[in-house]
Amino acid sequence: MAERIFNPSQINKAAHVRASLGLIGAVYPSGNVFEERQLVGSASAALIVDYERAAPVSGTWHSSSLHYFDMTLNRRPKGALGGFIEDGGEQRSVGPILFAPAGHHYAGEGGCGRQKSLCVVVEARLVNDADIDIALSGGLSHCTNLEGESLRGLLARIEREVLSPGFASAVLLDSLCLSLIVETARALRLATSPALRKGGLSSRNLRIIEERVHLGDAAPSLSELATLCQLSPRHLVRAFHAETGRTIGDYVQQVSLDRAKEMLISSCAPIAEIARSIGFSNPAAFSTAFRRQCGLSPRSFRMRGRNISVGSQVSHRDPRGFGNGQGKH
Repeated sequence: MAERIFNPSQINKAAHVRASLGLIGAVYPSGNVFEERQLVGSASAALIVDYERAAPVSGTWHSSSLHYFDMTLNRRPKGALGGFIEDGGEQRSVGPILFAPAGHHYAGEGGCGRQKSLCVVVEARLVNDADIDIALSGGLSHCTNLEGESLRGLLARIEREVLSPGFASAVLLDSLCLSLIVETARALRLATSPALRKGGLSSRNLRIIEERVHLGDAAPSLSELATLCQLSPRHLVRAFHAETGRTIGDYVQQVSLDRAKEMLISSCAPIAEIARSIGFSNPAAFSTAFRRQCGLSPRSFRMRGRNISVGSQVSHRDPRGFGNGQGKH
């Protein structure tokens, strides 16, 4: 497998944060890029890239001055694993949101396939608070799969701003990233402090659920997850809600809808077929749930996604090399 090593210490520290977007390309293996959008603030930058890679990859990310977020906008290819050298190097399944705090070495690998991601880099100087720094560095075992509605909401807001920039977008991006760092510190502090955790479900069982939901070909049933965790369905429902603050049904549906987004863009399958494949009994129920999460009907989402991809393939020109066949690990 190819390996790319990223070391921002080799970059001129006086350079504008815009260079950080180019630096993300240092960990992108060869691949086919379908779409790329970017937005740059004074202390942060965001990139949306839709790409496909033909072979498995591995790589390393490290920055002494930049925090790094990666949120998949559809579904990660199978075999997405990662971990931090400072945490013993244990490889864990990578969930929808990956976070690599400044000053730490992340090593990851992934399989072949198509993926669309939102990548966000934030200069550590944006938040100068010792307690937040401690929280960010103390929860490395949770950073390969950050959880939290507030985090997803902030990243989704950044995604919308990258796709449709408005007045003072750069200022808004910095503001959203400031909130993102604070919410990440809160989430990691909650996850690592026994006195603060809501409790209920062991980290082992959480990992079992995450891996089954993200890596399985079809949405799991409650009874299947309960069997995997060696718990009764009733106990699992209570424990999952106590641990995460959300229902297990909502979590499974969110992952299923993310999978549907990918299928709508990358395949020509009828919407009714996609609905059935992710566990909906009829297209109407699927359309209602999809519109509630995405703000668009499945048909409108498919048309918008394909129009963006076609326009990007025709007009994309990027001096940093993304348009020359670089992908993401």
